[in-house]
Amino acid sequence: MARTASRTTPNLGSQPLRGADFERAHSSVVLGEGVRDQRRGFTIVELLIVVVVIAILAAITIVAYNGITDRAKATAAASAAEQAAKKVMTYAAVNSDQYPASLTDAGVADGSAMYQYRVDNTSSPKTFCITTTTQSVSFFVSNMAATPTAGACAGHSPNGQPLATNLQKATIPPSSGGASGTPWFVNGSMPNTTTSGVATVESAAWATTGYAARLTGLATSTVANGQLDFSAAVGALPATEGEYMAGRVAVKASKALDFRVRVRFRTAASGGTITGDVYGATTSVPAGTPTTVPFVVLAPAGTTVANVTLMLTGTANLADGSYFEAADPIFVTGNTVPAAFRDGNSAGWAWNGTANQSTSTGPAP
Repeated sequence: MARTASRTTPNLGSQPLRGADFERAHSSVVLGEGVRDQRRGFTIVELLIVVVVIAILAAITIVAYNGITDRAKATAAASAAEQAAKKVMTYAAVNSDQYPASLTDAGVADGSAMYQYRVDNTSSPKTFCITTTTQSVSFFVSNMAATPTAGACAGHSPNGQPLATNLQKATIPPSSGGASGTPWFVNGSMPNTTTSGVATVESAAWATTGYAARLTGLATSTVANGQLDFSAAVGALPATEGEYMAGRVAVKASKALDFRVRVRFRTAASGGTITGDVYGATTSVPAGTPTTVPFVVLAPAGTTVANVTLMLTGTANLADGSYFEAADPIFVTGNTVPAAFRDGNSAGWAWNGTANQSTSTGPAP
């Protein structure tokens, strides 16, 4: 009986792979696992790109948010200024065109906005100016400008900045000077001599105000020192016991000299007892070079007023006809020396009385 031939398909799955078949299969498995591993994470470059994109979006969002916030603050400050002006004008309409002495009189009080107010019912025309500040954003209105404008009235604090008052009551002198008849840098003298020096007011291009007080020595005198009093004619400056007074004076001399500021504190402006003479540090002033002489002093007990005097110190004298000039005085309450000269003629500042003969107030220099 003939045997029938049969073909049996081998079961490859049950037999081990050898040779080239094994290498091909092994490579496929390894490559597949590698691809799967790569798909599980990100490369450093991809992460950096994502971080940069997020940062850009965050920056755009913050800028947009700040812009919206700033506009909201500005809108609130402008609206408060406009409403306050209406109340002031209404008050004047029913009070013989007299503006209120304070915003409280007109029914305006600090709330979401902070108010500053200046008024002058003695001028012609009468004037007022209101500054409102909402979270460090300021707008102002006045009798001349009813539409709110960004910023602050002269003499007011813009955008929440600190204010300062120059206690020196006069900074621009008349055309003629000397020890009498001038409200500025008066009482130039040379103590301990039989012949005084000559105190005059001079044009000075180096000074901010354009003027300087000059004290010139005389060859006929033996001059041990010299001084210029800043407040004798215009009255003593206000001072309070236990409080600091600070300031600066610009000085220019014809030869190298040493200077310091003396503050004479008293119990009263007229005939008051001296509570103490307090001196600032000595400053060397080179010949022909404008130099700032600063000071910080503390008022003794019982003090109510003060006189400020610039004094020549050391062994040098003016007996050879030499001179020194002083200008741009600014004296403030506190223990911080002002960074620059300011008075009622400076931008953003205002006189608190008669121009050039009163204290003045404005943003701290």
